[in-house]
Amino acid sequence: MALRINRNRLREIRREKGLSAVDMNVLTGIPFSRLYYFERGTKSPTIGEKAAIAKALGCTVDKAFPRELERNQEISVEA
Repeated sequence: MALRINRNRLREIRREKGLSAVDMNVLTGIPFSRLYYFERGTKSPTIGEKAAIAKALGCTVDKAFPRELERNQEISVEA
């Protein structure tokens, strides 16, 4: 069985900080639709977007985006 893992912690950290997705849009200037894709892990932000998101969340880029798997890499999990 193959399992794709989303390695970013954006939604988790955003909620811990009490921020809404709209707050993130205002704080970062990144369109809401892109932020949504980043949280879901379906698109990857640029380095500049990662920096803006981390600043808005009050954390490091490494905390918000722990080492990411290479795009389309899957991990096999034994059942």
